[in-house]
Amino acid sequence: MARNEVRPIGVPGGNPSGLRGGFARDKLAHRRWRRAFGPPGKGDSDVGSLLDEGRSHTCGELRATDIGSAVVLMGWARTSRDHGGLIFIDLRDRFGITQVVADPSYSEEAHRLANRVRSEWVLALRGKVIARPEGMANPNLETGEIE
Repeated sequence: MARNEVRPIGVPGGNPSGLRGGFARDKLAHRRWRRAFGPPGKGDSDVGSLLDEGRSHTCGELRATDIGSAVVLMGWARTSRDHGGLIFIDLRDRFGITQVVADPSYSEEAHRLANRVRSEWVLALRGKVIARPEGMANPNLETGEIE
């Protein structure tokens, strides 16, 4: 999932931008974020459309039946790992965890941004749900068959 966009929408370590409940559907939080980080279109923090659109799924509800679907997820980066050029981010919300993959062959910009993500950053992501490679499914996670 999330081979299109990786957009940090907060700062590490908590809730300084005023995101109540941790999610950016709150219009006041959206305005505070824009004041703090500038309007969409400046730099690489163009998240306005993702915030206006809202999330399509929670991190815990995606399954193999969602493979091929375009989704918008919002949550916190639990971990971020670079494995041979692919960057894996475990995105979590209160409902579960989804593994996000940033592949430079798909989007160099998303890969560059994902490389900057640190633990506990608040993220809004748009991407496509894909199946994990054969033999790489994680039976310990409900979302372990997809990325």
